[in-house]
Amino acid sequence: MIKLIKGNPPDYLTEDKAQELTEKFSGDNSKRVWQHVSIKQALLQESHGKCAYCETFVDVASSYVHIDHHLHK
Repeated sequence: MIKLIKGNPPDYLTEDKAQELTEKFSGDNSKRVWQHVSIKQALLQESHGKCAYCETFVDVASSYVHIDHHLHK
Protein backbone atom coordinates (compact mmCIF):
# COMPACT_ATOMS: atom_id res chain seq x y z
CA MET A 1 0.00 0.00 0.00
CA ILE A 2 1.28 3.43 -0.92
CA LYS A 3 1.39 6.15 1.73
CA LEU A 4 -0.36 9.15 0.21
CA ILE A 5 0.62 12.72 0.89
CA LYS A 6 -2.47 14.72 0.00
CA GLY A 7 -1.99 17.76 -2.18
CA ASN A 8 -4.45 20.49 -3.01
CA PRO A 9 -7.69 19.37 -4.64
CA PRO A 10 -8.05 20.04 -8.37
CA ASP A 11 -9.64 23.36 -9.36
CA TYR A 12 -12.76 21.45 -10.46
CA LEU A 13 -13.37 20.16 -6.94
CA THR A 14 -14.39 23.32 -5.11
CA GLU A 15 -16.10 23.02 -1.72
CA ASP A 16 -19.46 23.67 -3.41
CA LYS A 17 -18.79 21.03 -6.09
CA ALA A 18 -17.68 18.48 -3.48
CA GLN A 19 -20.89 19.12 -1.52
CA GLU A 20 -22.98 18.77 -4.70
CA LEU A 21 -21.30 15.48 -5.66
CA THR A 22 -21.60 14.12 -2.12
CA GLU A 23 -25.33 14.87 -2.11
CA LYS A 24 -25.78 13.18 -5.50
CA PHE A 25 -23.91 10.12 -4.28
CA SER A 26 -25.84 10.05 -0.99
CA GLY A 27 -29.12 10.04 -2.93
CA ASP A 28 -28.01 7.19 -5.21
CA ASN A 29 -24.73 5.48 -4.37
CA SER A 30 -24.67 3.72 -7.74
CA LYS A 31 -23.79 7.04 -9.41
CA ARG A 32 -20.13 7.42 -10.29
CA VAL A 33 -19.91 11.09 -9.36
CA TRP A 34 -16.16 11.12 -8.63
CA GLN A 35 -15.06 10.08 -12.13
CA HIS A 36 -14.08 13.54 -13.42
CA VAL A 37 -10.73 13.42 -15.23
CA SER A 38 -9.17 16.15 -13.04
CA ILE A 39 -9.99 14.16 -9.88
CA LYS A 40 -8.43 11.03 -11.36
CA GLN A 41 -5.33 12.94 -12.47
CA ALA A 42 -4.85 14.45 -9.01
CA LEU A 43 -5.19 11.05 -7.34
CA LEU A 44 -2.81 9.38 -9.79
CA GLN A 45 -0.25 12.12 -9.23
CA GLU A 46 -0.45 11.60 -5.46
CA SER A 47 -0.05 7.84 -5.88
CA HIS A 48 2.77 8.06 -8.46
CA GLY A 49 0.58 6.55 -11.20
CA LYS A 50 -0.22 3.42 -9.22
CA CYS A 51 -3.22 1.96 -7.45
CA ALA A 52 -2.75 3.03 -3.81
CA TYR A 53 -3.74 -0.45 -2.64
CA CYS A 54 -2.15 -3.02 -4.96
CA GLU A 55 0.46 -0.73 -6.59
CA THR A 56 -0.47 -1.75 -10.13
CA PHE A 57 0.41 0.96 -12.65
CA VAL A 58 -2.71 2.64 -14.04
CA ASP A 59 -3.56 5.74 -16.07
CA VAL A 60 -6.55 8.05 -16.45
CA ALA A 61 -7.72 6.31 -19.64
CA SER A 62 -7.61 2.86 -18.04
CA SER A 63 -10.95 1.18 -17.47
CA TYR A 64 -9.39 -0.18 -14.26
CA VAL A 65 -9.31 3.28 -12.66
CA HIS A 66 -12.18 4.06 -10.36
CA ILE A 67 -12.30 6.17 -7.26
CA ASP A 68 -12.59 4.17 -4.07
CA HIS A 69 -15.99 3.59 -2.54
CA HIS A 70 -17.54 5.66 0.25
CA LEU A 71 -19.07 2.42 1.46
CA HIS A 72 -16.94 -0.72 1.58
CA LYS A 73 -17.93 -3.59 -0.68
